[in-house]
Amino acid sequence: MKFAGIAKNAGFWFGLVLLGFSGVIFWEAKSMTYRSAFGPGPGFLPLWLSGFLAVLSVIFIWQSIQNHELSFSEILPRGKALGSVVLAPVSLLLFIVLVPRTGFTIAATAMLFILLVRGFRWYTSLAIALGISLLIMYVFKTLLNVPLPVNDWGW
Repeated sequence: MKFAGIAKNAGFWFGLVLLGFSGVIFWEAKSMTYRSAFGPGPGFLPLWLSGFLAVLSVIFIWQSIQNHELSFSEILPRGKALGSVVLAPVSLLLFIVLVPRTGFTIAATAMLFILLVRGFRWYTSLAIALGISLLIMYVFKTLLNVPLPVNDWGW
């Protein structure tokens, strides 16, 4: 067995995270009704899927220990790609902070602009971000009648 390099084995750690995720889903599924009067209840599918995911996670952990040691340095991006990976959660956090204060349209435009400006000219990024934000606002507010957070001007 190859237990020596377990701390650097990315597959092992990913398998553990997946196993933990399946455990959380399993725990939550146990609080739902397994059966209803008409057949399977709302807890049936998540319970079985989380159990299946747990089994697959254990198999993945075992295989990552036995067969191939995939190190973090092999899979983590570098340079511009790393900047893009970091930029995605940063823009999402910015959206979460801005949306209660500025409304959906401005917060979504800012988030999308940050994501798009690396690949397009700034004015093209701004136009795409604003267009998508307005389209989403129209679809949810007008067509689906789902309220989104708005600012004092209603957008």
